[in-house]
Amino acid sequence: MVKAFQKHWPEYLMEAAELGMFMVSACMFASPLEHPASPVAEALPYPTVQRFLIGIAMGLTVVAIIDSPWGRQSCGHLNPSVTLTFIGLGKVEPWDALFYIAAQFLGGIARGAVATAFLHEAMPIQQCIM
Repeated sequence: MVKAFQKHWPEYLMEAAELGMFMVSACMFASPLEHPASPVAEALPYPTVQRFLIGIAMGLTVVAIIDSPWGRQSCGHLNPSVTLTFIGLGKVEPWDALFYIAAQFLGGIARGAVATAFLHEAMPIQQCIM
């Protein structure tokens, strides 16, 4: 356990940052497109168009994160279900998976603080809490 942490702690931190970036991106794209008080949402009143744009934005975000130097080094799991799948495939050791998943949760929690800082004045924070 200690050896796994000592060997891979940079990847765990990268994984936390990657998930945090993904979640902040989700808030930054979804809030203007979905919040009823948003002028962007008023200009695009069709929910299908709004969701399409959010899907494109989030897909591009995932590709950018996974293809980044950090994503290539940490394998860009971005979520515990992918990490658990990697265990099943034998690509990640159980101790590494435990630390990856802990880092992913920490990244998600940190995202709440960042999203609140960016969006608390513009829109109610309930829009960003998923």
